[in-house]
Amino acid sequence: MNNQFACAENAGANPLIANRPSAGSWETFALVRNADGSVSLRATVNNRYVVAENGGAEALIANRDAVGPWEKFDLIAL
Repeated sequence: MNNQFACAENAGANPLIANRPSAGSWETFALVRNADGSVSLRATVNNRYVVAENGGAEALIANRDAVGPWEKFDLIAL
């Protein structure tokens, strides 16, 4: 862990990367609770959802207008 905030680089056009020491609009995400118990993340900077592109095989990016299977995540307590 690098104690940095995840950033929706280039206003959400680039993959998310944890490289910011503080949270601004590019580092702020809304937690959206879905009816099936999963959650989605909506980037504040562009109001788009974070997607695990290609079923999670590619980098996370905030570029989706709606929630589908690749925009749903499970919260797990450690």
